[in-house]
Amino acid sequence: MNNFELAYQFCAKHEFNAVRHYTNLAEDPGGSTNWGITQRAYDTFKHRYPGFPSDVKDLSEDQAKACDKGEYWPTWASIQDDRLAAKLYDMGYNIGIGTAVRYLQDAVGVPVDGHMGPLTLASANQEDPEATIKTLCAHLVRHYMAWVGQDPTDRTQFQSGLLARAQSEPPTETS
Repeated sequence: MNNFELAYQFCAKHEFNAVRHYTNLAEDPGGSTNWGITQRAYDTFKHRYPGFPSDVKDLSEDQAKACDKGEYWPTWASIQDDRLAAKLYDMGYNIGIGTAVRYLQDAVGVPVDGHMGPLTLASANQEDPEATIKTLCAHLVRHYMAWVGQDPTDRTQFQSGLLARAQSEPPTETS
């Protein structure tokens, strides 16, 4: 079965680093973000975490990780291949779970509705995970290029990082 820690570490390498885990860049549409969680997203679910701070800026990494495991991981928890689950978790974290599910559905050839149902799950678990990851990477390249193209003056600075993220594949557990 899959591994939340592998998925978390794969996503973390794109979302933050130990020196700069909090950002609030005017040019970043995510706005105030700590440990990869935006204030806007945190506001929708923080009530489920009593005792956690109200401002995302004040979250510890352990608290952020608890939120990640509770809010972002459940959609992918039944994906049997660890690497595929990690790629989908990273995608859902960055582009939204519904969009990630739609790209997965297209990759595995099931009707695209953005909901992780039994058919999507069964197909994802039956298809070759390596081929699915490659297809997901290609979807992400197109997704990010379209996003950057909407407002190149503000977003071009993110293009190289986004493309690196799109093409990045989770490591095998032995690498």
